[in-house]
Amino acid sequence: MGSRDYDFTESEKVAIKAAYNWICAACGHDNARDLTADHWLPANKAFGVCLCHYCNTSIKGKKLVPITHMLPPRKPIDATRENYNERRDANQDAFRGWIADNFKGFVKGVKYQTAHIPQFVAPW
Repeated sequence: MGSRDYDFTESEKVAIKAAYNWICAACGHDNARDLTADHWLPANKAFGVCLCHYCNTSIKGKKLVPITHMLPPRKPIDATRENYNERRDANQDAFRGWIADNFKGFVKGVKYQTAHIPQFVAPW
């Protein structure tokens, strides 16, 4: 993938992940090797969210989410290893529904009045 003027540097990626305590803001996954720093609208270096690879690519994908709906840091999944995956999967399903319900109409390159976008309500 080519470099864009708003791509994060490696140190910015580390800072974003650290700000989220190395936990996916969507599902609670805590494997540092699977975490990414994702851009939210406006797509610039000022706004990044820590998402696991699955939540970033398979759920959010190329959908544009405004910073008014930026996910806050979350606590890790409080579960035994036996039900960790079940809880993570339930969180991913909730995130998938929230993204599908709220952001299917956002189009790249179109400016939106963020005052008309409802306040963020966490999907879990």
